[in-house]
Amino acid sequence: MTQLADRLQAAVYQLVGDGSVKTRLAQAYSGFLSDLDEDSLSEESRARFVSLRESLHQHRPFGTVTAVQASVRKMSASEADAHAVGIVQLLLQVMREQGSGERFKVVAGGQGANTGADSGVNALNGVQKRPAKAAKANRPAVDTRMQPPAFLAEGG
Repeated sequence: MTQLADRLQAAVYQLVGDGSVKTRLAQAYSGFLSDLDEDSLSEESRARFVSLRESLHQHRPFGTVTAVQASVRKMSASEADAHAVGIVQLLLQVMREQGSGERFKVVAGGQGANTGADSGVNALNGVQKRPAKAAKANRPAVDTRMQPPAFLAEGG
């Protein structure tokens, strides 16, 4: 992946971490995207990113609170969630544009993904890999992994 895709992927991983969606959004943007050169984006991706940046700089900083933190504080949780989804969609768009062979593989039916990509899908779904447990004798194996949101399966 390119540095652009790597930064977007790091922002997505921040978005799926612990804490409120508002906190995670502010950390993801400030930590990985705030100094992103929009000229490195395609026209379509640039429009999406500029919209995100404008939304996260709507309010003035005060005291030790940054403009991003102030703007996120004023958002509803659903607005913050929509911006988080926008960052995921931006990553997917950039990866499609780059024709990256290291795409997030989303497989219907919970069958898992191929080499290396399943960690990305699992991170998006909030699933952490654990060591496999020995199967109990009279118990069928059940796939308990969460399914990806529909917008990921549809390709953005």
